Amino acid sequence: MNHTSVIPFPRAHAAQSAAAWTQAEMQDLLALFAVHVRSDPAASWDVGVTESGDPQFYLSSTRYDTECVCISRVGGRYIALDDSGVPLGDEAGLKMLAARLTRGFARTRAGAVFARCFLALAAARLMIEEKIEPLVAETAEHLDRLAPGLMALV
Repeated sequence: MNHTSVIPFPRAHAAQSAAAWTQAEMQDLLALFAVHVRSDPAASWDVGVTESGDPQFYLSSTRYDTECVCISRVGGRYIALDDSGVPLGDEAGLKMLAARLTRGFARTRAGAVFARCFLALAAARLMIEEKIEPLVAETAEHLDRLAPGLMALV
């Protein structure tokens, strides 16, 4: 007999954690989300709490290397971690952390554009080396064979 268990996750917990952020903090966090969602319309956000009751704000993405950014307020400091737990920032003020993350998002977009341009150039070079150069070499070889005969006609 095969049984599947579903564990419900209560949403009331998220409502309690949203109350843990002040209204001003939520405005700053949603402003950061607004900047982020302009370049990634599929982005979303949610709130939660740590095991010790510190509030957390989750910013998910589909376009960047980091799929999720977690911002926590721990002991009066604001800490941002990526989905691997790597610190992205640690600031005394939420506005300073949001500014740092916004610059990071812009750098990530610029890096992605640069990477795409580099790959396009590499693909163009490979196409030239593999397709066009042999064609040109073959044409030059044919001209070498035909040139003496053409010269005799002139």
